[in-house]
Amino acid sequence: MDFNVNLRKNYNRTEPGNDYLKYYKVVKYWARHKYEISSQDFDMICYLYSEKLFTRPQFQEFECIFSWDNHRFNRMTEAGWIIKWRPRIGMEKALYELSRKGKSMMVSVYKKLNGEEPISETRQNNTLFNKNVSYTDNMYKRTIKNMNRNNAEKRRLKRIEEDIYQQQPHVIKYRQSRGLPPHQPL
Repeated sequence: MDFNVNLRKNYNRTEPGNDYLKYYKVVKYWARHKYEISSQDFDMICYLYSEKLFTRPQFQEFECIFSWDNHRFNRMTEAGWIIKWRPRIGMEKALYELSRKGKSMMVSVYKKLNGEEPISETRQNNTLFNKNVSYTDNMYKRTIKNMNRNNAEKRRLKRIEEDIYQQQPHVIKYRQSRGLPPHQPL
């Protein structure tokens, strides 16, 4: 009997195509502190960002998965997260949309999740980097630094990969045939 059986199979590990949720919790924590909103309000803004125009019943339909809060819609409107796009006219319901403030927050959140933009590590721009912060804030501060380093390295490797691709003969020939300027390395 042969007891030297190889149990491990060889395989190639492929990197996931989309890994932007890796730092979702960190970016959400940063956004909650920067914009001073609750976790549930942040989740609601994430939902409303893709809704474009919505009615109050549509808001309440998604709101039912959150904890009970009768004043959420009014509070978010007063805080400037939601604005009225069209008032009620006859039988047509009023339409609302996410405000410019909410949309700009979501653009910033997506840029950070996609690794296009780092989270600021200065005290002036990020209160998590103040001296007298809680233990939890210190742990997030450390993770933010790691996230920024990791994303910077990914961007650097992507630039190197692009430069190598642009130096291939078929790419150079294509650029010349189209009258495009030669590739400028970054």
